[in-house]
Amino acid sequence: MHRLYHILLVSYASYNWAFAEPLISLKPRPLCNFDETANLTNAHRFSNGSYLYDNVVIPPEQVTIYDYIEVLGGQRIPYPPHPRGCVCQNGGCIKFCCHPTKQYLNSEGKCRRIEHEISNSFYVNVTSNKGGTMPRNAINDFIKLNGRPCQYPEALLPEMHKEDGWQILENGMLTLPHYGTVVSKGEYCLTLLRTTDGEWSLTAMVCPVPNVLSTWKRVSNWGVVFSTLCLILTVIVYLAIPELRGSIYGWFIISSLLSLVIGYTVLAIISLSEYTFPEMTCSLIGYVAYFFYESACIWLSVIGYHLWRSSVRNKETASVDLVKHGKRSYFQCFLFTYLLSFGLTFALVIIQNSNIPNDFKPGIGVEYCWLDVHIWAALPYFFALNGVICVCGIMFTYLAAKVEKTEMEKYNDLKPIVSEISDLNLSGRFAFVRDNRRMITNYSLLLLAFVIVWLLNILSYLGEMLSLDNGNPLLYTTDIANFIEGPLILFVLVIQTKVLFCPRR
Repeated sequence: MHRLYHILLVSYASYNWAFAEPLISLKPRPLCNFDETANLTNAHRFSNGSYLYDNVVIPPEQVTIYDYIEVLGGQRIPYPPHPRGCVCQNGGCIKFCCHPTKQYLNSEGKCRRIEHEISNSFYVNVTSNKGGTMPRNAINDFIKLNGRPCQYPEALLPEMHKEDGWQILENGMLTLPHYGTVVSKGEYCLTLLRTTDGEWSLTAMVCPVPNVLSTWKRVSNWGVVFSTLCLILTVIVYLAIPELRGSIYGWFIISSLLSLVIGYTVLAIISLSEYTFPEMTCSLIGYVAYFFYESACIWLSVIGYHLWRSSVRNKETASVDLVKHGKRSYFQCFLFTYLLSFGLTFALVIIQNSNIPNDFKPGIGVEYCWLDVHIWAALPYFFALNGVICVCGIMFTYLAAKVEKTEMEKYNDLKPIVSEISDLNLSGRFAFVRDNRRMITNYSLLLLAFVIVWLLNILSYLGEMLSLDNGNPLLYTTDIANFIEGPLILFVLVIQTKVLFCPRR
């Protein structure tokens, strides 16, 4: 039986050797760098094992079967077995993200056919070995490869960022003159993009730099998480105590802190993650964080305005029962705050996608999923804006405190009379004055916490813009601000005011 099996096996092997086409080894034997090979699955195969690819004949000894593909950094990803051949040894190769007649959509991670005339759109500047540069047709003068170096490559746009300038070398590699680096064929790809004047042109796409965090930055980012947990604890306390959640003042505080919690949570996701988000997702995350952070700041001014208005009108609107009397007032403030925040965020989106110079854009979604704090444009869109909001809050607080001081002086003058007569309206009024004054004090401390954090942030920003040395303490004030904001607010609103020990109804 074993002898018969051996004879049949030898006969079958002899038949294949004598009559079958030459076989390609199923075991990958790299004959050249992966980024110099082409997928030959759809190429014409001759009887002798050669392939015809892009008008180039590839002999069988330069073909092997691969069961993987390589992406950035030489990482191998499993892929169905397919033949690949060394094509770049016969001439310069150039790599496209998709088929040349298709456009790569970064936001969707896929290719789409271009329904326009693009025959004259394939010219690129090619630098020769002697240093000269001349335009050449990427379709006719190079062997075309297909593939992307990573899942979501990003476009180099020299018309928007001068440092994004690029050129193709004669061997098909990409050079970035600003950085003085050469990018291999496995680290970039080309695709057609429509320019601002409506024309189509080839654009190089490269992988974004991974978000690798230093030890100090990791500690700082976990400080943001700790600060967020303190804010959440403050919200829980305010929701748990009926006297706080049942007043307009309490709900103003809760709304402001919830907005701050959401904004901080989004920023923590951005900071802690080493994942490189797609451009559209990155922009969306940044705008969401901006919306809620500005909402938290605007709520501060709303609280100050409400306290001042209640003091001036001599009405108990700051501590009235929310269910009975305050729904309309709270709803009006709610609409004002979030509509204004939406307007500011929408304006930011319009400016970012406009044709103004990049130095005047906020930079959300370009290099970072947050405002680019390395340019002066962040000053008016964030730091100066929040400074104006804080000034408004300080102004309303001062006016409210001034009114309450006058009311308390009246109360002190009438105190002997009030103690002798049973005027419930007069006694109730001055009881309200005392409550309102306490709220103004608490609000002033909360506003002070925001101002301290704002000052620390802007000091760090100015230090960054003035290009101070890395060891300068001024550059770390933002990290300190992110760490202390939550505990500071918890202390001001819960511990210092002893709300945990306030009497229950």
